[in-house]
Amino acid sequence: MSKREGMNSRQIAEHAGKPHDVVLADIEKMLIELSLNPSDYLEDCKDATGLSLKQYALDIDLTMTLLTGYDPMMLFAIIKRIDELS
Repeated sequence: MSKREGMNSRQIAEHAGKPHDVVLADIEKMLIELSLNPSDYLEDCKDATGLSLKQYALDIDLTMTLLTGYDPMMLFAIIKRIDELS
């Protein structure tokens, strides 16, 4: 990743309390809406048996973009903080 490290899709799923397949779909939708190529964010991940699993790695900006879409309180706090800085 070119920017500061954020979270991978499995960490986001755990943090947000959402199934990983739902988070994968949400990430793909977000990246496409932002005119970004989802395949650029795929990360190599294997389970205990060596089977390849789909997982995305997002930088901090994309992680926050996705998470604030899940959590209105987080989004509100960020907006209030930006307002304070203005």
